[in-house]
Amino acid sequence: MKHIGGKKHFRILAAVLAALLLSCSGCGRSDSTVPDDGQAGMPGSGPAPEAGNAGMPAAGADDTGASAGSLTNAGQTDPADAAETAGTGTENTAEVYGAGTENAAETAGTGTETAAEDTGLGAQTAEPAPAGTDPEAEDESLARKEQLRIEQQISAKLQTMTLQQKVAQMFIVTPDALTGVTGTTVCGDITRDALSRLPVGGLIFMQENLQNADQTSWMLQMTQQLSLDLTGLPAFFFVDEEGGSVTRISGSEGFPEVPLISSMAVIGTTGDPAQARAMGETIGGYLAALGFNADFAPDADVLSNPDNQVIGTRSFGTDPQTVGDMAVSLAQGLETQGVIACYKHFPGHGATAADTHEGYAYTNKTLEELQACELVPFQKAIDAGARMIMVAHMSLPNVIGLATPASLSPYMLKNILREQMGFTGIIITDAMNMGAIADIYAPADAAVLAVQAGADMILMPGDLWAAYTAVVHAVENGQIPEGQIDETVRRILRVKAHL
Repeated sequence: MKHIGGKKHFRILAAVLAALLLSCSGCGRSDSTVPDDGQAGMPGSGPAPEAGNAGMPAAGADDTGASAGSLTNAGQTDPADAAETAGTGTENTAEVYGAGTENAAETAGTGTETAAEDTGLGAQTAEPAPAGTDPEAEDESLARKEQLRIEQQISAKLQTMTLQQKVAQMFIVTPDALTGVTGTTVCGDITRDALSRLPVGGLIFMQENLQNADQTSWMLQMTQQLSLDLTGLPAFFFVDEEGGSVTRISGSEGFPEVPLISSMAVIGTTGDPAQARAMGETIGGYLAALGFNADFAPDADVLSNPDNQVIGTRSFGTDPQTVGDMAVSLAQGLETQGVIACYKHFPGHGATAADTHEGYAYTNKTLEELQACELVPFQKAIDAGARMIMVAHMSLPNVIGLATPASLSPYMLKNILREQMGFTGIIITDAMNMGAIADIYAPADAAVLAVQAGADMILMPGDLWAAYTAVVHAVENGQIPEGQIDETVRRILRVKAHL
C-alpha cells in the first residue's frame, strides 16, 4: 500500500473529522418518520381478497355486452380500480407448474427476486460471477439451470392434471363460443361457470368483444384472474392484429389513442427489417397494455400467386428472403413487449388462388417448389426460435397426393414441419369453422384428425364441446396416445412459462 502523507493526508483527516461532527449534531433528533406499509401513497397491507371476489360480479350478473360505464352497475369492479388488481394473481398463482408459495399473489408482477422465486417462472437474480469466470459460459450455465427448473415444474404440473384438463388446454376459442353469449364484453359469473366446466388454454377476441381500452383491459384482467384461480395457469389471449386490413384494435373507433398501423405490404416495400421490428414493437406495446399476450401475426406468406384472393397486402411481398427477414423482425418486435408471435399460414397461403374461409383452396406446387419459395420464411422463423406456427387449411395434391388440408395432414405437420424443418414449438390450426374444414368435416371428426396429424392446439372449432369430447374419447379408446397429449401440453406450458 502506498503511504499517504503531507497535504493529502491532512485533507483526508479533516474530512473525517467534519463527518463525525456533522453526524453527532444530528444524534437524538428525528424530524421525519418512515411510514408503515400502506402509508404515504403505498399500497395497503390488508388481507388479500378471497379467490374470485376481486372485481367479480354479484350473483346473477351476466356476460352480455354491457358498456364500460355500466360495469359497476352490473356488480363488477370499475375499470379504473381494476388496474390495481391486474396481474396480482391469487394463492393459486403460486401453483403454476407445481411450484411456488402462497406469497405469489403478493409478489406477482413486481419484478423482484422474490416474485421470481414464488411463482417459479421468472429468471432469478444471478450472483456476480467470480473473477476470471467466462461471462458467456456463466450465462449458458444459468440458462441451462433455469430451463431444467422449468421442465421440472412442467412435469410436476402435468402429474396433477387430468386427461380432461390436458385436452382443454389444447383449445383456443372466442369468449362467445365459451360462454354461449353473443358479443361478450364483460367477465362475470357466466364466464366463471364456463371456464369451470371447460378450462380452455386460451381465448381469441374479436372486434365485437372489444369496445374501448377500459372495457378491454378490465375484461382481460378479470378473465386472466379466473384462469389462474381455476387452473393455476395463465391463458393465452390472442387477437388478429397484423396491421393494414387485418386489425381488431388499430383503426377501431373505440381506440382513438392507438396508432393506425400500415399493411405489411407497405413495410415490405422499404426492404428494411428495422421498420418491421419497430412495427412489431408498436403493435406489441398497445396489445400488452390492454392485457393481450399473443398475436396471430406476422403473416409469413409469400405472395407467389398473382391471383391470390386472401393474402394480398397482408404479405410483405413476393421475395421469400425479404418476407422471411421482415416476418422474423416483426415477431421479435412483438416479443420485446411480452406478446408471443404466431407465424401464419404454413405452408404458405400466398400460393393459392381461392380463400379457405370460403371453401376448398389448393396449390399445385411440388415440395421442391415450396422449399424454394413458400417455406423459406417459415424456416427462417424456426431458425430464429419461433414459438408458434399456424397451419392453413389449403390442400397440396402434388405434395400429399390427396385433397387433404395441410392442417389435417400428418405428412405436412410431422414429417415436414417437425422432422425436416425442426420446429419444436406449438402447432396451431387455422380456425376450424372455416369453409375448407366445416363444409367437409364434422367438428368432432376435424378435431380428432388435426390432433392425430400433429396439431397441438385447435382454433375455433365449429362446436367446442363436440370437438373437445371427441378428442378426450379418442384418447380413452386408444385412437390418440395419451403420451402424445402429454408432449403437446408440455409444449404449451413451455410457452406459457414465458407469460
